[in-house]
Amino acid sequence: MKKGTHHTKKTIKKFTKTIRKQYENGRVPWIKGKHHTGKSKEKMSLAKIGRHISPKTEFKKGYIPKNKLPRKEIRCKYCNKIINIPISTKRIFCSMNCYSGAMKDKIHLHKSPMLGKYHTKESNELNRRTHLGKNTTKITKSKKNLSYKEN
Repeated sequence: MKKGTHHTKKTIKKFTKTIRKQYENGRVPWIKGKHHTGKSKEKMSLAKIGRHISPKTEFKKGYIPKNKLPRKEIRCKYCNKIINIPISTKRIFCSMNCYSGAMKDKIHLHKSPMLGKYHTKESNELNRRTHLGKNTTKITKSKKNLSYKEN
């Protein structure tokens, strides 16, 4: 059963008598009303001595917090707003709105050498012939055979 969900009265009736009593009175934690003895408290504290709570969250030598890193000013690629960010980050938008707007408008962020250019018919045919041998399936083999018959 998921945490935080409640049973209906019908399902509670189906439970055994002991569980039904617990639900009617409200479920009580097993330790409620009990206390640890002095010996058990001492034993628990001795077990924790010298242990780190979480090594992942502790301060590490040489670590510089992000707010103390040297900063640089860049312009947002979408709205041209000047933003001040740490040098180590590779962010180019000021917000998620600008990022999603750029994706909708299909702004080319990384310039490709083929951007706005097209292959000629001859280069397409040459590419097709070189790639036909790779990852051959029944369909590509049939295409390959057809292209050899044409020649």
